[in-house]
Amino acid sequence: MSAIDFDMLDEKTVTVQDYHLHLVDGTVIEASEEFYKPVHQSLIAKYDASGPDSLITVGDRMLGYTYIPKRNILYINTAGVRTVSR
Repeated sequence: MSAIDFDMLDEKTVTVQDYHLHLVDGTVIEASEEFYKPVHQSLIAKYDASGPDSLITVGDRMLGYTYIPKRNILYINTAGVRTVSR
């Protein structure tokens, strides 16, 4: 963990990037991740690097995870950036 990471732990808010994952059956799944996450760890980078039979994971330890087969994702769009309380 870097000094920047420790500074961010003291923050009372965090900035998140929201996404909408549009599935082939018409379902839309909302997902969020920390905005300042390294690019190679982002949802989009993981999606790009995964194979056609891979599972894309969205969720967190508190609310649980959803595993979506990549082949079931029609497209992903960004849905905004917002600040939320920790």
